[in-house]
Amino acid sequence: MFPILFLLMYGTVVYSYVFVVQQALHYAAQEAAEAAVKVDPKVAGADALRTSNARAAAVRALDWMPVGQRGRVVGNSGELVQVALCTAGSANCAPDSDAVTVTLRFEMFQPSPLFPVLSIFMVGSVPPLPERLVASATARV
Repeated sequence: MFPILFLLMYGTVVYSYVFVVQQALHYAAQEAAEAAVKVDPKVAGADALRTSNARAAAVRALDWMPVGQRGRVVGNSGELVQVALCTAGSANCAPDSDAVTVTLRFEMFQPSPLFPVLSIFMVGSVPPLPERLVASATARV
């Protein structure tokens, strides 16, 4: 009975943490997109300022994570945060406004697994985890 109870508890803990990380990524992406939108588009170097503000906001929003895990998402200083600036009228943008899209990726198994995955004969990997978690947020300027 103990092995079954152990696997149920282990799965509950692992999936709970994965859920918390996924929600934190969504929150950080939204905060980063909002920080990028706050930059006045008439300021010189507005695009670079939007990118740096978005990266800084993502790092701040994920400050609660352990350093190694936060590094998987944002890198050392936010360089892994993907910020896409879209100008009005371009192929993937609305014709009437600019937009900023921020994307965050959390690699579950790189450089090492976040949680140990148990291999059980005739069952497979327990718990089955996704390769990566991805969150994206878009804000119009």
